[in-house]
Amino acid sequence: MDLMPPVFIGVFAGGLTPAVLAGKIYLVYPGFPEIVVVPRSILKTLVLLLPLLVCTFAVVLGVSALTQAMQDDVGARVLRWISLGVLVLAVIDMLLLVGVLGLQALHDDDHPGSHDA
Repeated sequence: MDLMPPVFIGVFAGGLTPAVLAGKIYLVYPGFPEIVVVPRSILKTLVLLLPLLVCTFAVVLGVSALTQAMQDDVGARVLRWISLGVLVLAVIDMLLLVGVLGLQALHDDDHPGSHDA
């Protein structure tokens, strides 16, 4: 089955100027679901946030162990809950990063000139 060329549609109502289209662009093949083209700023944010969250998790968990050693059970428990929350954020960030990279891979496969050599 031959695929028709992709159709670009903007999500904003009104005139489809290049400035409006630069805001959010969807890549649509007739008969297939939409592929959202993700801006690079989101990808950079997710990549930079992951090591920051992992280091924050390690530091907060270490401080929790230190406060436990100083006989502060309530403080250690609170810090353990905070470290658990940071760990959940790191896992969410990893899942979002995998999803965004998957969308980028799908978008790059659509363009014949973007092959890695």
